[in-house]
Amino acid sequence: MPVQGMRTYIANMNRGRRGAADQHELFARHAERLRAEIARLRLRERYVSAKAELWAARVSGDAAAEERITPTAIELGAALLKEEVELHHD
Repeated sequence: MPVQGMRTYIANMNRGRRGAADQHELFARHAERLRAEIARLRLRERYVSAKAELWAARVSGDAAAEERITPTAIELGAALLKEEVELHHD
């Protein structure tokens, strides 16, 4: 949670029950941010794994495996780039 969120959390705690709805909203937003971050990490992991598989195929001279994994690596790389653009333009 960002520092400002922690400040809000403490302020809401000091309000007691009156801060409950705000605490709920604060944590619901944080959970959503975490879900989005996890989705981005999963995409990055899939991309890095595909690249590792591609390089393993190249090292072993397995042209068929390299040809098979290349489109996946390209697709995942494009998805990562698209996500980065969207993330930094919001």
